[in-house]
Amino acid sequence: MTALAAGALDPTNPVDILLIGSTSSLQAYNVLQNSDVFFLDLPGSVHSIIANTTADSGWPVVLAGGQGFVMGCTLQGQAVLHITISDTATALGLVDVDGDGRLELVVGSSDGYLRVYRQTTLIEEVRVGDGHILVGMCIRAHPICCTKVSYTHTRTLLHPG
Repeated sequence: MTALAAGALDPTNPVDILLIGSTSSLQAYNVLQNSDVFFLDLPGSVHSIIANTTADSGWPVVLAGGQGFVMGCTLQGQAVLHITISDTATALGLVDVDGDGRLELVVGSSDGYLRVYRQTTLIEEVRVGDGHILVGMCIRAHPICCTKVSYTHTRTLLHPG
């Protein structure tokens, strides 16, 4: 297991679905029913997953990032979004970065950048440090709070947009 997330992905059913990333796949699992919701083979290892529980956000319900890619899929496991990136997507978040009322995808990567996408279009790129790997993103409306790890320390950085 390389990444883990959970969320109520189906607006008609409030049960949380467990999302499990591995070195070659993404699995959605219903713990209460002890059954797979879907299983996808992927081109590489999954390093980050988010469960999009925001209805009508314009984004797929599951977003997963890995080495060279971010992909999105439906609750049925159908891939509906693919973004090719230059490094490994280590943190993902959905936030209204520009205040237009629509959520953008924020991708933290192992090269020390935060990249903001509107669907598959890169709209902003911010360098947050050398030699750091972004490992988590906590988004509470605004600002974006990112945890980054270096060889010697861990710290939190705020990016006010």
